[in-house]
Amino acid sequence: MGKNLPEQFRNTFIEDRINDATSMANPYAAAATPYLANKANIYHRTPVYTYVPKQPALNEYNDAYGNIFYVFEQKNYRSSVNNDPGNYIETAQLLDTLKYNSNSSVDVKAYIRERLFDMFTGDWNRNEMQWQWGMKKTGNKEIYTPVPQDRDEAYSKHDGLLTGIAMSAAGFNYIQSFDDNLKNVNAFNFQERNLDRRLLNEATLDE
Repeated sequence: MGKNLPEQFRNTFIEDRINDATSMANPYAAAATPYLANKANIYHRTPVYTYVPKQPALNEYNDAYGNIFYVFEQKNYRSSVNNDPGNYIETAQLLDTLKYNSNSSVDVKAYIRERLFDMFTGDWNRNEMQWQWGMKKTGNKEIYTPVPQDRDEAYSKHDGLLTGIAMSAAGFNYIQSFDDNLKNVNAFNFQERNLDRRLLNEATLDE
């Protein structure tokens, strides 16, 4: 968790306290979200939980990585949803493409559905690094579809007075416990504000 802290809070009691509370993340979030995403008809990855025993193939990494339970997620994403767009790029490439290619656009409705799903599952960590974008061609138009990755903060939950004080002091008000109601929607979506504003500036309320 410390790597996500602003620099001024690193190596302080705030980092110690928040690191102590990292058990708030649900280690099996990745197991449930693909099922829900399928029901919502949105793109997703399908992580696999795997135990890796010590073995000769690990060579010098045996002691460091053997006999540990892991969550593996596909690097080259293939969707379980029909019409997989393929041709994936990162968010930085997407923003450059949108800036310089007037024939390119984002599937706004798909992005809205993904962002609503983020809020439904309490996944507050959906910054620019947490997406890939698949491109489909329609005539001379390029349409980019959002594909989320790293659902490691879905269903996270925290409590305790000291934890709350430390997180507030560090500016972590966007980390809200999973519940049937978001206490503050604006704060929850703070990390995504720049991407949301860039991609949804033409979205209508009906959409």
